[in-house]
Amino acid sequence: MFRFRAAASLTATALMAGTLLAAPVPAFANFGPVDTGDRLAAAIELANTTPGAEVITITGDIEGVDLTRVVTDELTIEVSGFTVSSVRLLTTSALTLRGEGTWVAGTDGAAERSLAPGIGVAPGASFTVDSLTLDAVGTACDAGIGGWEIVGGGTTVGECVVDESSTAAHGAITIIDSTVSAKGGAYSAGIGSAMFAPSALVPGVITFVRSVIVAEGGTFAAGVGGGWGADAGVIDISGGVLEARGNNEGSGIGGGLNGSAGSVVLRDGAVVEAVGAGDSGVGIGAGLTVELPLPPGDIDGTLEVLDGTLRDTRVFAPTTVPAGGTLAIDGTVSVLRPIINDGVISITGGAGALESTGPITNRGVIRPSAGVTADLILGNNVTVTYDPNAESLVSSSVRYLAPDIASAAEALPTPPRPGFVVREWNTAPDGSGATLTANSSLATVGGNQAAFTVYAMWDVVSLEIDGAASVVAGGTVDFVVTRSDDFGGVETVTDAVLTSSEPTDVIDGDSVTASGAGERTITATIDGLEAETVLLVEAAPVAELTLAAPSLTVDVGGSLTFEVDGADAFGNPVAVDPGDVVLASDVATDVIDGLTVTFPTASPHVITATVGEVSTSVTVTVQAAAVEPPAPAPILSATGPVDVGGPALAALLLALLGVVLIGASRRRA
Repeated sequence: MFRFRAAASLTATALMAGTLLAAPVPAFANFGPVDTGDRLAAAIELANTTPGAEVITITGDIEGVDLTRVVTDELTIEVSGFTVSSVRLLTTSALTLRGEGTWVAGTDGAAERSLAPGIGVAPGASFTVDSLTLDAVGTACDAGIGGWEIVGGGTTVGECVVDESSTAAHGAITIIDSTVSAKGGAYSAGIGSAMFAPSALVPGVITFVRSVIVAEGGTFAAGVGGGWGADAGVIDISGGVLEARGNNEGSGIGGGLNGSAGSVVLRDGAVVEAVGAGDSGVGIGAGLTVELPLPPGDIDGTLEVLDGTLRDTRVFAPTTVPAGGTLAIDGTVSVLRPIINDGVISITGGAGALESTGPITNRGVIRPSAGVTADLILGNNVTVTYDPNAESLVSSSVRYLAPDIASAAEALPTPPRPGFVVREWNTAPDGSGATLTANSSLATVGGNQAAFTVYAMWDVVSLEIDGAASVVAGGTVDFVVTRSDDFGGVETVTDAVLTSSEPTDVIDGDSVTASGAGERTITATIDGLEAETVLLVEAAPVAELTLAAPSLTVDVGGSLTFEVDGADAFGNPVAVDPGDVVLASDVATDVIDGLTVTFPTASPHVITATVGEVSTSVTVTVQAAAVEPPAPAPILSATGPVDVGGPALAALLLALLGVVLIGASRRRA
């Protein structure tokens, strides 16, 4: 076990006594490779004995070691992306750890290494962490980062000796762009003082810049600030996130048990969650006081928020938000001391709440007011009752913790009354009083009263809808809806609901796309008001034709007269002028006259009708005319038998012989 002895003031000789450091080494800073615990220890010893600031560069991972070394001269250690574990450092000068790497200073539960902080920072010294991941754990009586106890004469408390040694306080601690976990040993802060730091020594400033930090104090100690019986100093948190937890009666940020709170500043969007242990634990402020009388002075300390967020934190320190400052409340924040607000306190999320048992002096803005519970709010705190000044409507009241309604991020109410609109809110029912607007001074309009009533002044309003009177099928009409009142006020309405009497119309906001031909009624509705207009949708140009005839079969020489009908791309009928129709046949002998075709030839005939670029065809079958057989000769009724024999037959034969003789004589001639 390493133990240190010191007189009233710490000296390098005292720190270097015993087995902690080896014999002096030559005064030259040729560190060579630093990739083992032994080489790191030798490099630190060499830097201590070499005048001026020195830089040690880690050249490889150093793991599995358990070292504690004291830095007595200005030193920067470049971690260079490597891992160092576990090396505790105690500085009486200016020490900087930086680089994209990891440094472990002590391990949790290493009680056998008592009287050893993770990173010790003596009063008047400074420690800076830049762009590094640091895990620091103090053993009993020692801070994770900060002060530590040295064995000397005095009263023993547990493993610690109460001698108010000068190292129990701490020097300046600065953490920049880093991720840090710091846990204090028994009675010591996670980041800050060890137990019973001398009140005569002012703690060094603790500064956090854009870092993610988790700090937990030991028994009776603060997460960030003082150990048991130790006061906190200035704690400046700029950006980043801090989770600080006190133990037993220690605060999350501020004093340990019986310790004063110090001064805490939040800026640049810092997010802080600070929790004290138990029901009486304090998130930010002084540690619980159990010993009286207290030394003179203000133990409450201060909390100043320039720009930051408090998350689920109990504040036991007077809190100030200066002009231009912004405090965001996330979760429940309880403030047990006075609040002075000249900036903006904003309660975020639906579950956020600001609870104050101390008075709030509000010269700025607290919003929304519904999230605030306070015994006393002075300054900007006005309740306005809105009387609708009309039957069947009920009054409502709103509390504003702001100089005007706009600053409170609120709007004047708009009671629903179909056909009417609130022209203004007036302090007199007949409108003869003062007018309240969103930008009006509430104090001026209300005559500096804590509460006053305003009355609605109503105007009759009408709604109009305007747009093109007609559109071709498939086209879109953009409508404009306006609302006007009796006093000449006209406003364009962008949130009216449009409907159409034609269910096939497509409505998108203020636009209507129509495809079915014919008239329809377009209706605009808002706040109980309606307006209508008629839209005529005309058929689009012809996109398809229908060709028809009385019959598709005809005899040769017959004629057919055709009819041509049209429709657009949406199926709407389109009237076709016969004069625009061109008929054609695939049989050249067909005779075409307008819409009449005569067919002289028997065969299938394809007839095509064309209007512009659109055509359609039908096939007509032309067939030959049917031939009827001749009618049979009539049969005469008999008058008796015909006698062809005897003289009659002889006469007939003589006649035939005569014909033959005449023909023969003509041939001879």
